[in-house]
Amino acid sequence: MAAEFSIQHWEASYYHTPKRKWVYGTLHVYPNFIIFISNPDPKQALKDLKISFNSMTEIRKATTGLIYSALIISVGRTQHWMSSLSNRDSAFNVIDHFWRETLILTSKKPGSHSSGQTRLGKELLKVAYDSENTLQGAAVLLQKQGEQLDHAAGTMMDLHNDLDVVDNILVGLESWLGKWSTKMSDVPMEEPVMIDKNNIPQVLEFPMLYRRVDRKGGSIKQNQGLLRISRDGLYVLDTKQRLEQHFMQRDISSISVLTPWEMNVTSCMIGMPDLIYSIMSVKLINILKVLEPMFHRKIQYEEPPVHCMLPADTDTSKSKDIIEEKTYSSPWEELCAQDQAQSQIHQSSQVVTEAEVQELDQVIANMKSMALDIGKEQGEQTKKIDALTERWTLPTFGCRKIRVE
Repeated sequence: MAAEFSIQHWEASYYHTPKRKWVYGTLHVYPNFIIFISNPDPKQALKDLKISFNSMTEIRKATTGLIYSALIISVGRTQHWMSSLSNRDSAFNVIDHFWRETLILTSKKPGSHSSGQTRLGKELLKVAYDSENTLQGAAVLLQKQGEQLDHAAGTMMDLHNDLDVVDNILVGLESWLGKWSTKMSDVPMEEPVMIDKNNIPQVLEFPMLYRRVDRKGGSIKQNQGLLRISRDGLYVLDTKQRLEQHFMQRDISSISVLTPWEMNVTSCMIGMPDLIYSIMSVKLINILKVLEPMFHRKIQYEEPPVHCMLPADTDTSKSKDIIEEKTYSSPWEELCAQDQAQSQIHQSSQVVTEAEVQELDQVIANMKSMALDIGKEQGEQTKKIDALTERWTLPTFGCRKIRVE
């Protein structure tokens, strides 16, 4: 089995529904699942509980007995109760963060929900999804262009209104003071400032979990927030975009990468205690790609802690829900299983499966709908451009008339 690294773990208890008792053990969080490993006890004889993030439907906080804090993890209609956690809020934030980010990454993979794919079907689906993504990108650009045209139309209307006001003022001045003119040479001219992409600072934001750590090992609970990276340094923000900590680039002493999901940012000041923040994120690899050019001499990659390794006697591939009971199959069920296996063999020999055909039909229907919407949007934007061209001639003629007078 490939090495598995535990992101976080807590001593916890799990409520075993069939026996109506609490089972004590350790709750581990991994990149794609969570697993509850019960303490070795001959009286319990229970299997480990493994819940994949893809099968989770909800996680929420609750209480047991109106006093003790707990977590409820829902898998369909089944609820799993976890209690006796040293820090329930930290456990909730970590599991919720990795669960949501895993769902986002999984939903972006094309064809990840289909099974029994053929080689030709995979190629066709890849081409279809690439075309859909390209068309979707064009639709987004077209929408932004439409917003710019709307903004230009609004600016043009404001320009018309300003010219009307100027015309009224000039008429009033002529009636009071007679002909009134201003030499264009007396008006100071300012050169326009050109701004390119290099002058605009690049700011990137990543969802993450953060906590402040001291040298003694103590730390507060894990908090959800955003890590903002810019030329000024690192900004640690909470969920309401409020600044929690600002690390200037020159003040960062070291960045220690502990695991593929956790790193420590350290700032050492003379005469002051060291400031250490622990950053945990699913997208830590992407964060390090941004930080590498900025802090290539300050980034240190350390060996993962021992407690992050999955126990050698634990096989996650055989871990099952402990509330499941062993079922015995009848001869009729065995015959049905054989027929199903034969149908799967026949399905593998097909050029394209029915599921792939349905998925291709759905993708083509989506592309057709987007193409119709794009054509409609192009027609509307053409009308807006024509209207702007007609409106532009009026203020230009008015400005020329004012300069001549």
